[in-house]
Amino acid sequence: MNWEYFKARIQQLLSEAKTGKLYRQRKIDVEPAFGHLKACLGFTRFSVRGKQKTHNEIGFALMAVNLRKYRLNRPNNKHDSPHNLKNRRLKIFFMIFGLLFFGS
Repeated sequence: MNWEYFKARIQQLLSEAKTGKLYRQRKIDVEPAFGHLKACLGFTRFSVRGKQKTHNEIGFALMAVNLRKYRLNRPNNKHDSPHNLKNRRLKIFFMIFGLLFFGS
């Protein structure tokens, strides 16, 4: 089995209706969260070693993404316009780490 075999197999799977539908939904559900994590929060690599430590670090980063989603989806919040959020996009991320390392 070589590269061409796997490439043809994936192409065959993606051409099926069920697999294509799942792949399209994955692009909507999963990839924007990781794109935001990399582009806006600058999380491109881990700063720790070990399975448990990297598990904790990605957990904190994903918690920051979820807090951002929560703030964006709150009803009637006048302070969360896209213009204001652009200037404060890292605030949630630093708030979490500040509480963890400097909070009581």
